[in-house]
Amino acid sequence: MFNWGTKRSKAKSHVKPISPDELRNRRLERLPNEISLARAAQAAARGRGDVSQQILMLEDELAAWLQLLVANWRVNGGYQDALEAITEAQRIGLNLSDLPGGRKPQGEVVNESHFLLIAAKEYASIPTELLRTETPIHWDFVDSVLICRLLGEGRICDEPDRLRGLLAEGSEVARSYNTYFAILDGTKPQSERVDLIRFAELNWSKRKSSSAQYPGVSLGTSSAANQVDVDLRLSAILSSIDIDVDSPHAWPWETGIEC
Repeated sequence: MFNWGTKRSKAKSHVKPISPDELRNRRLERLPNEISLARAAQAAARGRGDVSQQILMLEDELAAWLQLLVANWRVNGGYQDALEAITEAQRIGLNLSDLPGGRKPQGEVVNESHFLLIAAKEYASIPTELLRTETPIHWDFVDSVLICRLLGEGRICDEPDRLRGLLAEGSEVARSYNTYFAILDGTKPQSERVDLIRFAELNWSKRKSSSAQYPGVSLGTSSAANQVDVDLRLSAILSSIDIDVDSPHAWPWETGIEC
């Protein structure tokens, strides 16, 4: 599967740490090749009727486009790259929702793309049949519930007791999700919600030295990656609430991408 290049190693190393700019540039240099390889593999998988491999390669290509957009996010650059990434995420989402035999993807990168499209205010382009509230994977389930709430879906959650149990477990990941859901609570005073946004930003900064297993692709899990990547869940939330707050995780392009 696609490697975001942010995996944490517990072994001591004497190699000079990579800088955020170096990490960003390395990613941007390799992305065109990653996309080409994924597309070639998709074509080969389609030719031999291998739907499972086709799904994996679609997810790999989707991860590459997401990474391209994220790499430009915090330097406010590459608007045309961002637009292309959004367009490709939409196309891949439609392909994943219309696979032979009704097969559905299982990779976490699909949820990441949903959060990204919400951040870009492209709500209408999300195939809701890809939401996985029935998944046995706990935090994928919570992600799907969060996406449903951001989309204003009527079926917020098929298992409210399961959601409450996960959010009450007291782990670092649970605390992060409790913060996300609390920011969405419109009954709270705006000042309290802004404080919660700052707390979510602090949670993000702690990931660079955390051993917690967050869901989705591995983002922000090194010192350099923490300054390059963005919290896509917080990004989606910030685009969905009526609170004007300056944040490195907020959608950065003033022109936006209209629905």
